[in-house]
Amino acid sequence: MTSEQIESARAQTHAFRDHYNYDTTYMEEMLDASPAGFARFQAVTQMAGFGDSLPKDVPYVARIAAFAVVDCGPCLELTLKMGREAGVAASVLHAARCDGAALPAELAEVRGYAAQIAAGETPDDDEVQRLRDRYGSAGLVELALNIASSLIFPAVKRTLGHARSCSLTTFSV
Repeated sequence: MTSEQIESARAQTHAFRDHYNYDTTYMEEMLDASPAGFARFQAVTQMAGFGDSLPKDVPYVARIAAFAVVDCGPCLELTLKMGREAGVAASVLHAARCDGAALPAELAEVRGYAAQIAAGETPDDDEVQRLRDRYGSAGLVELALNIASSLIFPAVKRTLGHARSCSLTTFSV
């Protein structure tokens, strides 16, 4: 990255921090220590929330479920804020954050599926096929990217010594 690209990335990171009231210290440390590594990390951030063919609530429900499993409260809170901005109903976000019982059946299945994947479990073939039938192959890829990205952020934060910022927090939807 050129010095101009680094400064642009720093400004974008600060804007993100300020907009979402999110601790970006780990990102800033990455940018300072390894601009090339930070550039690759930015590619991962593009995975989160990708859902061109999915209904808008599906990626958020999946990421909320995954973040709950991997115990990353700040990431979960950030996803709730982003979901509100994207127009996902507060009732859906709240239900996804809780036990999922109040979710419509299709979203409850997404929540359970994402939690299962985040926990390192293998879904049964019938469940995979139901989701593929419902959302199409492209939608299943998008779902996979949303779940996978939710596992990356806490791993990066913990690896860099920011585990304390991954603890669950209390917040409202």
